[in-house]
Amino acid sequence: MRKLLVLRGAPGAGKTTWIKEKKLVPYTLSFDNIRMLYQSPIQTIYGKESIGQRANTQAYETLFKILEERMKNGEFTVIDCVNSKREHISTYQELAIKYRYKMYIIDFTTVPVAVAKTRNIHRTSRKRVPDSVVENAYLEFKSEKLPEKIVTIRPDELDKIYEKSVDLSNYKKIHHIGDIHGCYNVLKKALVENGNLREDEFYIFLGDYTDKGPRNDKVMEFLLSIKNNPNVVLCEGNHERWIWNWSSGTEDYSDEFEKSTLPQIKGFNKKKVRKLYQTLRECYLYQYHEKMVLNTHGGLATIPEYLDYISGYQMIHGVGLYIDLPCIARTFADTTPDNYYEVFGHRNPGRLPMNSEKRVFFLENSVDSGGSLRWLILDEKGFHEKEYNNTEVCG
Repeated sequence: MRKLLVLRGAPGAGKTTWIKEKKLVPYTLSFDNIRMLYQSPIQTIYGKESIGQRANTQAYETLFKILEERMKNGEFTVIDCVNSKREHISTYQELAIKYRYKMYIIDFTTVPVAVAKTRNIHRTSRKRVPDSVVENAYLEFKSEKLPEKIVTIRPDELDKIYEKSVDLSNYKKIHHIGDIHGCYNVLKKALVENGNLREDEFYIFLGDYTDKGPRNDKVMEFLLSIKNNPNVVLCEGNHERWIWNWSSGTEDYSDEFEKSTLPQIKGFNKKKVRKLYQTLRECYLYQYHEKMVLNTHGGLATIPEYLDYISGYQMIHGVGLYIDLPCIARTFADTTPDNYYEVFGHRNPGRLPMNSEKRVFFLENSVDSGGSLRWLILDEKGFHEKEYNNTEVCG
C-alpha cells in the first residue's frame, strides 16, 4: 500500500535492528547499502574498516530514484537513513504528495547521544562511524526542524499505521457496486431501485468509474457529490490513473481516455477532481457481524497478516493475469477462514457468475459492452446478488 516510513535517528540509535525485529527488511531502502555500491569500506588511521562518506551525494540521488520507482508501483517502503536534514525530509514529503502516499516519521531522535555512541562502538568495524558523525547528527536534529504536517510516531507505535478492519455491523445493509465505466443511466436505475443512498446503509464502490461509457461527466458529478459521505467508500480502479494524471497536469493518458473521456470531463475543476481521487482507497476490509469482507478493485489470492505490505498496483490491478481469476478465487477460499469473504471487480474474461467460487464475488460484467452492472448486498441474512442490464450505447 502507499505508505512511507521514514526512520530518523543517529547511527547507533537502533534503526536497523528495529527493522529486522519488525520483519521489514524486504520493504526497506538502506542508505548505507546504497552508499556501499559507490564506495567500498575505507581504512581508518587505526587500520580498521569504516564506512566512507565521500559518496553521500550520489547515494542520496540513487535513493530518491529508487524510491520514486517504488512509489509509482504503490510499494510499502521504509527508509533506513539518518534523515537529519530538512531538505531530505521535504523531498520525501513532495514525493508522498505526488504519489498519494501516507508518510510517517519513525522518531529515533530521543535515544540519548551517549547510548548511540556506545552502540556505535560495538558495531562491526565496517559499520562503525566516527563519534563526530553521531554528534553532528544530534546537532542537526535540533537545528533542522521538520516541515509542517508531518506525522511523527515512536518506534513502539508502529501498530498505528497498519490497515485495520472497520466494524459496520450497525448498518442495516452493505452495498457493493461493481465497475461503472461511465454508464450513468444503469447506475442511476440501480440506485433508485435500491432506495438511493440511505443513511442507515453503507456503500462500497469498487472502482473503474470512467472510460468506455457515454456519460463519464454524470458519473463524475455523482462521485463528487458523495465523496465525503461517512457511509461511502470509493475504491481505486486502474482507469482512475488517467483522471489523476489529467487533474495533476501530467499529460499521460490512454488513447481511450484522451479521445472519449477527456472531452466529457474537461470542464470540471481540476482541484476538486484531485480532492476526489485523494479519497480513493486501495482496499477496504470490514466486519459485518461474524463476517469479514475484503474489497479491492483487482482481487487478491489471500489476506496476509498485514495488507499494507501488498503493493497498490496489485490491489488495483489484481494478482496474476486476467485468466487466473478462477485460480485466485479458489486460493482465497482455500487459504482463509470460513467467515472471510472477498469482493472485487476489474476482470471477468469468461463472464463467470457473480459467486462462481464460495466466499468470492466477481462484480465486473462488461457493463460497457452489453453486460450488466453488478450490485451485491450484505445484510443479516447473508449476501444477495443483483444485476442491472445496460441498454446504453457505449464506446
